[in-house]
Amino acid sequence: MASTASQQVRETITKLLPLGEMSIKPMPAVVFRVNDKDRAWVDAMWTPHPLATFTTAITFTGARDRIGKKTYIRAKSYPSIPFDGCCEKFRAEPGWQAYELPCGHDVMIDMP
Repeated sequence: MASTASQQVRETITKLLPLGEMSIKPMPAVVFRVNDKDRAWVDAMWTPHPLATFTTAITFTGARDRIGKKTYIRAKSYPSIPFDGCCEKFRAEPGWQAYELPCGHDVMIDMP
């Protein structure tokens, strides 16, 4: 995951790992383009994000391929070239539906 993260996140991970840190401080909701009305609440609810989610390799078992209907939701108001690529990839794969929503990264906040 770290290889697809923003330059800022990669630099932060590089600085924190040698220090033995286990998590990254929450970024403000504005970074994720959360709607204005909910930003203060989201900022109050954030917790540190485990670094291992960026640095631990994923093991694919093939179980996902056995799920008949899969959905990818792209939050278009949050700029991300990797997320755009995933959306295009899944839109072309059988068994997947891809949707684009006009909201920030936290779809469950902006457009539940």
